[in-house]
Amino acid sequence: MTNEEQKRLLFDLTYLKFKLNSIEAFTHDINNMFSLISFNLYNFKELFELSKDKCFYQYNEIIENLNNLETNFETLDNCVSRILALSTEKSNSKKGNYQLKALLDDVVELFLLRLKNHKIKLEVKCEQSNSINIYQQDFIILLQNVLNNSVKALECINRQDKEITIECHEIEMNTFLNVYDNGSGIAQENMSKIFDIGFTTYENSSGIGLALVKSIVDYNYGSIKISSQLGKWTEVSICFPKY
Repeated sequence: MTNEEQKRLLFDLTYLKFKLNSIEAFTHDINNMFSLISFNLYNFKELFELSKDKCFYQYNEIIENLNNLETNFETLDNCVSRILALSTEKSNSKKGNYQLKALLDDVVELFLLRLKNHKIKLEVKCEQSNSINIYQQDFIILLQNVLNNSVKALECINRQDKEITIECHEIEMNTFLNVYDNGSGIAQENMSKIFDIGFTTYENSSGIGLALVKSIVDYNYGSIKISSQLGKWTEVSICFPKY
């Protein structure tokens, strides 16, 4: 077995552990969502019973419960989608040069419903000629996790101009990918911990997303930098060698 094969085997074993932890975390999230949905449905029924033969004084409470149901179903749909993605990935995908715009479009499509429901504008700036040298499954997992963090950072704030920008370009023998959002940002004291397994600032989150992203970047001989200002923005900058 060559050094490259040994390195890939070690990465695959590490990634398998991530997948098992992810599925466990997503299953926990799904159980929580079903409990919340049941609770909201119960409240909804009670409010209608109270409103029977009366004016709808409870209108605001009913709307709030409906909004909670919508959010819970969105979260549930996202968890199921990510479990399906994890369970159907092909571990034997080969490293090669892929059209970057096509990979970006495939991943972005998974987030369209969440983006629409939370009124988040997403802009992709990538030339058709841009390519990336990587394992295809690695890039898909990487971008899913980075985008998921950006969407979460925007879901939890109240502002009109919610934006995510994905930009890619090539300089000499390197491909650069930048993902920017004007969401909640990251506190300075947390910046040193963002790649630690299990670290998260979100409730009911596994805390493995950025740790996995860092592992994928390292395996593919890339580099990653995250910059942020709390309450204003976050930018993830990733660089991969083209060959």
